[in-house]
Amino acid sequence: MSFRTSFPWSTRVIAFAASVSVASAGVRTVDLGGHGNNTSIQGAVDDAVDGDVILVRGGTYAACTIDNKALAIYADVDASVTLNGALQVSNLSVAKTLVVSGLTVKGTSASPAPTVALALSHNAGALRFQ
Repeated sequence: MSFRTSFPWSTRVIAFAASVSVASAGVRTVDLGGHGNNTSIQGAVDDAVDGDVILVRGGTYAACTIDNKALAIYADVDASVTLNGALQVSNLSVAKTLVVSGLTVKGTSASPAPTVALALSHNAGALRFQ
């Protein structure tokens, strides 16, 4: 199972920034070549605070878990970003929003237990996948 999302990232960043009012929010860049804040999406999520935007440059990345963080995660403009494994989102509280856009997320077909592409659990907040 996989899904693909796409919209110009600049439009998405503006829309997300307008919906979040967190003074310490910033933009984190994920780049496999080491030219960003992190080389993994999970590392960027772990380092992020509510309201941060995570911009992911092209490449294939490992599975990721997001636990109760209001974030916007976008593939860079014209970048092909693939997440191999599940994107897991859990415990998003009612006042928080998570936006994921432009990423192709693929579950695995590995034996003995294949994984789904998207796993959601215990979320009361808003989730948006584009």
